Amino acid sequence: PHVVIDPLCVPERLLQVRDEILHHVKGNYKESDLFKLYQTPDLKNFEEGDADTVSRMPNMLALRRAIYSAEFR
Repeated sequence: PHVVIDPLCVPERLLQVRDEILHHVKGNYKESDLFKLYQTPDLKNFEEGDADTVSRMPNMLALRRAIYSAEFR
């Protein structure tokens, strides 16, 4: 079973979110004996009221609002 959420998962919108994250979010390199990865901040840590974040990542914030909405949950 699966669910398709059309307004949330429009491929063009997700590509814009990806580009915003790649260009504006810094990842910290972490390594263990099992894996190597770049860890980025959690979505909940981005501030809606921060003008810089709002101007640089509007699509990512819109996705976050949709995922964290009562309607989605």
